[in-house]
Amino acid sequence: METVYNEHVAAETNAGFRRVPAVDKCFSILELLARSKDPLGVSEISVKLGLNKSTVFQIGRTLVDLHVLENQGNGKFVFGTRFYVLSNMARKHSPLVKIIHEYLEKINQKTNLSAFLGVRSDCRAILIDKVDSAYRIKVSLNYTGR
Repeated sequence: METVYNEHVAAETNAGFRRVPAVDKCFSILELLARSKDPLGVSEISVKLGLNKSTVFQIGRTLVDLHVLENQGNGKFVFGTRFYVLSNMARKHSPLVKIIHEYLEKINQKTNLSAFLGVRSDCRAILIDKVDSAYRIKVSLNYTGR
């Protein structure tokens, strides 16, 4: 089941703070693409999120212009180079990863097993760093898997 963009949630205020609906819509599109096994086009995104096609088109085109998304030529979007550069930089420059990574390496050296760093997000764990085992058989998890 897909997450439908909810403008009531997006418009909530907290002590004078008002969310920017365009940013909420943009992140809804990015999260949908991240969960999708296949590239998605404007119509598919529009239906799955309950957003206007012109809104999806404009946000998609802006993200393509920023190289966050790429248009495959068939009208379907995939993540672009800037998305991967930004996500890699965020992980590398994370204060938590900088502190914990050396301990993951020590755990790996003492146990010869893979060591993972995950953070809790609501009722889910998100893997943000790992040190692989030297063994041929490995457990593989996505850094962004929820």
